[in-house]
Amino acid sequence: MDPEKIIHKSRLECLPTELKQLILAAIPDVMSLRSAALCCWSMYQAFMGAEKLITPQVLTSQLNPELLHYALVAHEAAKYTVPWTPETAEAFIRRLLSKSNPMLVPKPSRLSEALPIAGFYNLVQHFVDDFVSAMFSTPFGPANQEQGSWALSSSEVNRIEIAFYRFEIYCKLFKGGTDQDPFAGHLPDQKEIFHKMFPPWENEQLACVHDYLLERVKNVQEGIYHGCIAYHLSQGLSYLHTLLSNPLIITTEDYDRPLRSTQLWFLEHSLIDIAARQYFTTESSNIAEVKRAFPHTSDLDTGPIDVWDWARRSRAYRPLVSNERPIPLRKWGYVMWDRARLDGWGVLRTTWGEREAYSVIQVMEIQRAQDKDLIDGIAQELHRERTRLYREQCRRLRRP
Repeated sequence: MDPEKIIHKSRLECLPTELKQLILAAIPDVMSLRSAALCCWSMYQAFMGAEKLITPQVLTSQLNPELLHYALVAHEAAKYTVPWTPETAEAFIRRLLSKSNPMLVPKPSRLSEALPIAGFYNLVQHFVDDFVSAMFSTPFGPANQEQGSWALSSSEVNRIEIAFYRFEIYCKLFKGGTDQDPFAGHLPDQKEIFHKMFPPWENEQLACVHDYLLERVKNVQEGIYHGCIAYHLSQGLSYLHTLLSNPLIITTEDYDRPLRSTQLWFLEHSLIDIAARQYFTTESSNIAEVKRAFPHTSDLDTGPIDVWDWARRSRAYRPLVSNERPIPLRKWGYVMWDRARLDGWGVLRTTWGEREAYSVIQVMEIQRAQDKDLIDGIAQELHRERTRLYREQCRRLRRP
């Protein structure tokens, strides 16, 4: 044999097929699995020989079972390309989100099906990191927050990730109107069914995510685009990531056109309604009775339940939910943290009164007023850029 034609294989390529498949199945995430499967022809062949076994195993190792269920539900909801009707929305909610009798969504068996799920999970992780940074850096949080205590437990990470997935599912179900039907997606009864699937502290977790995203969008879309904020939120996390990464993209035709039929409300009002409804239905109940009313919660840590109970027993909570005012405790994600962290901060040993609640709101309003000049400047820049692009497009259309 001609020595020049001898092909030297790596040790990995020389392994038995079964061993290659075991290596692939032990990879911790789907993106790395794709890279490993494409690293050489022999690994690709080994992967294709057991793709339907390897792909679900790697996806399960990347996302724990509860988180994976929400990820699959969000992926399932994204497949609907037409506005939801009351019947389809209610059937979807009861079939896939019921904690008392959840119907498991089939795991994807092919890499091409798992990749978008894994890619969206990476996007969720981006928002989780930014959310945690915002919650820990806010001046409205507990006085005893220390930087050394910022490392999150696995249960805290899981809790926040699930809240973002629930936000995405809500967006897919109730994203709002279209040019043809501005009131499409306005399903108040189905929104109530959605929120009733979750206990009060988990609805507050969703509210924390909503308020965080609302502030993020407000910071880049005030001024002439202020009335479009509900529309932006309703488009989901992928859209919001693009918008927040490049605010000037709103001046392009593809992003500007839908704003002409924008909606005026989204998740905010249904959260206000459910907060008041669940507060008044549990006002006279002790926390043990409330827990028994929601026996299917899977969170083993008592932190979210305990801090919600601590908040609702304060004198400030009732007037806030009664008058549809924001709950300032959401500014530091109060229902996201483990009991150990809350104890370390000394939260449950303090009292939360009306004075503290409204002082936070007042500070927020003062800060917003101070930022008005900057916000107006950004809005004017956006308006000039949109006008320039519009005129340029008109000139192109007039050219022979």
